[in-house]
Amino acid sequence: MLLIHSVTQSTYGKLTVESLLNAYIPADRQIALATGRALPEHVCGAVLYIDISGFTALTEALTHSLGAQRGIEELARQINQVYSTLIDELNHFGGSVISFNGDSLICWFNASTPDQIDDTALRALATARAMHAVMSLIGAVALPNGENSLLAIKAALAAGTARRMVIGDPAMHLIDTLAGDALVRAVAAESVAQRGEIIIDGATARRLSARLHITSWRVSTSDPTCDYAVVAGYSGSVAPQPWPQFVQLDPELAQPWLLPAIYQRLHAGLSEFTTELRPTVALFSRFGGIDFDRDPAAAAKLDSYVRWAQAVLARHQGTLVQVTLGEKGNFFYAAFGAPISYERDVSSALAAALAFCSPPAEFHLLDKVQIGITSGMMRSGAYGGRTRRTYGVLGDEVNLAARLMMQASPGQVFVTERIVAAAAAEFDFEQIGPLPVKGKRAPVQVYALQSRRLNAHDHTKHGGRDQPGSYTMIGREDEQALLQEHMQALKQHGQGGVICIEGEPGIGKSRLIAELRTQARSLGLTSFIGAASAAEHATLYYVWRDIFSQMLDLNVLTEPTQRRHHLYNLLEDEPDLLALAPLLNTIMLLELPDNATTSPLNGDARAEQTREMLLSFLRYSTTRSPKIVILEDAHWLDSASWALALEVCQQIPRTLLVISTRPISTPQPEHYRRLLDSPRARRIPLAALPFDECLALVCQSLGVRAIPEPVAALLREKAQGNPFFSEELVHTLRDAGFLRIADGTCELACRPEQLHQLAFSDSVHGVISSRIDRLAPLEQLTIKVASVIGRSFALDLLREIYPIRPGASQLEQHLSILEQLEHMRVDTPAPDLSYIFRHVITQEVAYNSMLFAQRRSLHRAVAEWFERTHADDLVPYYPLLAHHWGRADARQQALFYLDQAHDQAVRDGATQEALQFLDQARQLLAANALEL
Repeated sequence: MLLIHSVTQSTYGKLTVESLLNAYIPADRQIALATGRALPEHVCGAVLYIDISGFTALTEALTHSLGAQRGIEELARQINQVYSTLIDELNHFGGSVISFNGDSLICWFNASTPDQIDDTALRALATARAMHAVMSLIGAVALPNGENSLLAIKAALAAGTARRMVIGDPAMHLIDTLAGDALVRAVAAESVAQRGEIIIDGATARRLSARLHITSWRVSTSDPTCDYAVVAGYSGSVAPQPWPQFVQLDPELAQPWLLPAIYQRLHAGLSEFTTELRPTVALFSRFGGIDFDRDPAAAAKLDSYVRWAQAVLARHQGTLVQVTLGEKGNFFYAAFGAPISYERDVSSALAAALAFCSPPAEFHLLDKVQIGITSGMMRSGAYGGRTRRTYGVLGDEVNLAARLMMQASPGQVFVTERIVAAAAAEFDFEQIGPLPVKGKRAPVQVYALQSRRLNAHDHTKHGGRDQPGSYTMIGREDEQALLQEHMQALKQHGQGGVICIEGEPGIGKSRLIAELRTQARSLGLTSFIGAASAAEHATLYYVWRDIFSQMLDLNVLTEPTQRRHHLYNLLEDEPDLLALAPLLNTIMLLELPDNATTSPLNGDARAEQTREMLLSFLRYSTTRSPKIVILEDAHWLDSASWALALEVCQQIPRTLLVISTRPISTPQPEHYRRLLDSPRARRIPLAALPFDECLALVCQSLGVRAIPEPVAALLREKAQGNPFFSEELVHTLRDAGFLRIADGTCELACRPEQLHQLAFSDSVHGVISSRIDRLAPLEQLTIKVASVIGRSFALDLLREIYPIRPGASQLEQHLSILEQLEHMRVDTPAPDLSYIFRHVITQEVAYNSMLFAQRRSLHRAVAEWFERTHADDLVPYYPLLAHHWGRADARQQALFYLDQAHDQAVRDGATQEALQFLDQARQLLAANALEL
């Protein structure tokens, strides 16, 4: 999955909520709504059809140079710059954008009376000339490789009569449409126009011939009776008729013209975070059979059909994005997965397509539909100009869906291989074969949807929310027994070892670790825990920071001065260690100045002395009592942390080292391999939970004694023993209102057969994305902004970079709701309140849904916060600052901190990290066309 505020701030400027809402309505209708009058259905005037060429080539060039996701985002930025410029010219001459159709605009210039049509047509022509002039200034788009991609427009114009119609259910989305003779002739004229031309249909050109500079006449190849004039300009002057700069329109009047999800986000002031990158399914459906020129009931028929289509889409969790009427038929465009994801978007789109192929009897006079469906990562949000825009989904797959629609025969649904792969278990398809498709270099493998298999149906959304219960460990008896055995050996005999818990995301590693710590406390054993971080993967000893802070009681002290004094007191009887204390700066953020002992230490010598000092602390701690040391998310460990873990295994026998990690692909880190090869090491691979244990787990999660059998059947089919996915699935059911929970009882809030018809995503990411979409707008914003900081984040930092200024209690309220819904939990209590995502997958899904531009802005804010807050000693934060400045695309700052981090790594003897920092710097230099 546009409101592109962060991406196009220079284009849109800082706009009020009211002006953002108004921009979804054509300019003339804005004024009509504000003044309380209705626009007539039957109108006369001029249609200006603007087609922008060059976006296909630009898309390919940007995708090739920036990758698919960033290419989509940069394409949208360029589109908005072009649209904004063109729409400014349109506003200057009193035209209104009725609709955005892919790379084109359909504009209307209204004539108050029929005798004003000629003057109105000249205003449209003057607009086209002005648009051509500005395109000559902005049409050359600079590519990352230094070359230019050229954009241009062609304009087609026709004057006469038309119909302005408002269609759609106001509870879902009202749509302003244009149809009729003038539109048909303008669309026909556009089909014979060439890049850079202005072309006028023959009837209009002959009426204006005294004022036109006609360079040539052109005849349509499809209809030789239709001719068109290629126009270079006109004689005399045309007075502009600019619209008022701002229209005061009550938000309640604007609301029906926006999709509900978009209105909610805009009304909450979240225009910047309405734009997203998300997996989306695009459906284009072509229909005909309505005569807009001669049928008095045409508007009612279209409105009835569109309302039915909206209802079908709502039932299948899709969104009607656009309706287009024209010479070659009428079509609508629907999206599944944007602006809200409902898990199984591919299946939902296919089910909706089958419904469109079999409409109710009242629509029997309409032509059979032609449908194209594709899926992929797309950019959803608003596009257009400062004063006029629309919601849409952009991406190459959208264009492909439209082209598949055009190639399908009446009654056919054409889909791509990706659609078939996602839904082959539920639907039957016929292979059509590779077809040539405009804009594609190679033929596209196309399939035709045949039918849905028996007992595969779709579901309906409800609303509601309940609270989860408390937790005890369920299942994993063998694993728990093994951990108990090792903890007993540690307690009774001081016999340590290494336990490595491996498993896929969501399989229950963290739950097992939490149970281990609970059992350790009951045995009187002390455990220290640290978690690695993707953002800190190159920060030396990051996973050990919390461990040694806990071990030395530094975690209860917040001021650097207090921490330093505390450490000095601990080491006052150990002069050798006291002299080496500055080596702890990188690990525990102590800001100790180097001394005569540590200043000369560099490279391997410094790394060895640092490791020995840390081992001394742990050795001393274990002489008093054996200890458990836990390293979570070890797949993100730096080399120094792995090296220390191996040394602990080899030198500190009274330590039980517990490592949890996702499966680490080869080549595995050398120290990890050596740890696993140790005779004291045991590996615990976590498999899926048995179904009865999953059932008990979700009952506990919901705080109920049992769940209805239909829910249990769904859980058995879809969760496949993944504990996290099991909980997320029932939470989704609960949040969507399918479950009613009260007093420990769980009941269905729908008919059992409806629940049996549900089709949920088999992807944990899909379910989490759906749960995030169901949050209130400000809760969505909070979880997305927090995801940029990392898996754990301090409230102070979150508040500082939050893009709007909520009160302290308001932000904490959002976090409290996210905590109640189990997206995150408190990590450290007040006064240094911090939170941690309950699972890293939630953080990843939230982070990846944002545009690169949105992430860049937030990463910059995070980096600047660290620079301000820790200005006295940035050394421990060099890798983190390099990470955030790099993600902010601030190459000079990133290079500076990579250089500092490299030098520090060399000094600390962390050769692997030093090489990593050097490689990252070289990549940045190459990307920026700089030289070493």
